[in-house]
Amino acid sequence: MKHKILFPLGSLTEEQADKIRMAISAYSNPDVIVSKIDDIVVTKHFAYLDVCLLHVLWHKWQFDKFFSYDRWIEAIVINRCIDPTSKIHVQEWVSDTILPALNSSDILDVNEFDTYRELDHIDNYEAKLQEFIYQGLKQQSKFSEEALFYDITSSYFEGIKCVLAKLAILEITALIIIEKY
Repeated sequence: MKHKILFPLGSLTEEQADKIRMAISAYSNPDVIVSKIDDIVVTKHFAYLDVCLLHVLWHKWQFDKFFSYDRWIEAIVINRCIDPTSKIHVQEWVSDTILPALNSSDILDVNEFDTYRELDHIDNYEAKLQEFIYQGLKQQSKFSEEALFYDITSSYFEGIKCVLAKLAILEITALIIIEKY
């Protein structure tokens, strides 16, 4: 077979040779899709970074072990931190986040009223939850066991001209933990 030179390339740099090798490899592999950036269209996006950060903190504090039988508690807590919605709309909110992919169980395949049932569990385990959080604080920090004071304060701003209210009611909640009084 006779070869015909179509276009003389001259000597290639190592980078150019690598690009040609990658192109040949991509062409010969049916699992690889090559596309121009302009051809990629985003049809849906998911809340990611803030959800992942809170998911990691949830596991760091081992709330997944405390609420091992409740599939919606993590989603409800993360929703309250990021984008508070009504409890009945938490499932809709979760479907627009990366949270279903982060959890091993498919939380979207449950009854919409499970969120209410799981909130009842929080009420039933309030004292145990407080003890669990206290023990977690003891393990992760060096505070004395003499006393732990905390205050959860909510402030409301209302009004038409109040910049903080933004034509509605804005609630600011602060948790203050001090070691000694």
